Amino acid sequence: MKEESLLWMMHHHLDSAITLMNMIIQQELLDLDIVESYIDEIAKGTDTVWEEQVWRKYSEALYYNEENTGNVIKFRQETRGPDT
Repeated sequence: MKEESLLWMMHHHLDSAITLMNMIIQQELLDLDIVESYIDEIAKGTDTVWEEQVWRKYSEALYYNEENTGNVIKFRQETRGPDT
């Protein structure tokens, strides 16, 4: 039972974080540069590499555009080379 409770809590906290990020992006609730800067500071303050990578991956959602399916790796437009 303890394992199920911990897994449930982990799942729903992550799901909530994803929902909040989607709301921020879709409803333009915050300046995305500020959100990126904030998440970057959190990532820098982590104790483990994997935790830092999780925060950096989470911040990539800021630049995800479902209409742009050609950008498979999801680099920001300004950091990508020319599309050929």
